[in-house]
Amino acid sequence: MLSAAKKITHLCQRDGFYYTFKRAVAFFIAHSPLAYRLSFSYTKNTRLVFAPALLVYSIFADRQTRHTDVDLIKKYTPAGGTMLDVGGNIGSISIPLAEHVGPSGTVHIFEPSPKFFNIITKNIALNNFSDRVTAHQVALGAEAGTVYLNESVADDTTNHIASTGTAVQQDTLDSFTDALPQIDFLKIDVEGYELEVLKGATAALAKTKCLYIEFIPSQLERCGSKPQDVIDILTTHFTIHTLRDEALIPFTYNPSDTHHPDLLCLKK
Repeated sequence: MLSAAKKITHLCQRDGFYYTFKRAVAFFIAHSPLAYRLSFSYTKNTRLVFAPALLVYSIFADRQTRHTDVDLIKKYTPAGGTMLDVGGNIGSISIPLAEHVGPSGTVHIFEPSPKFFNIITKNIALNNFSDRVTAHQVALGAEAGTVYLNESVADDTTNHIASTGTAVQQDTLDSFTDALPQIDFLKIDVEGYELEVLKGATAALAKTKCLYIEFIPSQLERCGSKPQDVIDILTTHFTIHTLRDEALIPFTYNPSDTHHPDLLCLKK
């Protein structure tokens, strides 16, 4: 009891009382019989279910949590366009993008975690987006097979492919996108497994207009990847940029850099 009180006090000091209080409310609803039955307003006309996930608590406490990513992807994805979300988590990117592309658009979400796939499907149904969103419970990599998802990390937004854990099916992005003539926007955030996804996406990358990808060298190295190999694949298809004050800045990889922003890659 004392340790819990100390933790709450620390969170209030770090994040403020109001934010901490709202996160706590979301936590208790998500761990009650009301979980998945109640929802809250997210962006415009979209809603998210209360589910036991850290990102749910954060968004309920502050609906602007993902607004930078959402706004960026909307900017580069036209109404009626095709958007792919690799590493969907709770659908916090895909749900507002589904509203943006409209009923004539297409959104594909790839999420291997049984827990998060369940949350995603609930959010798709809640928002009546089954006409434009397809969720795939699969990991994406260099080849088809079985891989393992580490879901025992304290922060469930950082679940990652590891040597042990939950066995999940893996396939390639190329195998899912063969029938798509064009991909307007591709987002990849897979906690260090990005190189493996890119290895299985040669044809998909060739028809992708814009790619938004997480690039954290320490996570890539944890998965046995070389960061430079990611850059080499990206530069084959795209010019690479980062965002600074909403302006596009050309990106050059320097192994000594300690700050690693997400990369926005535009078709050459």
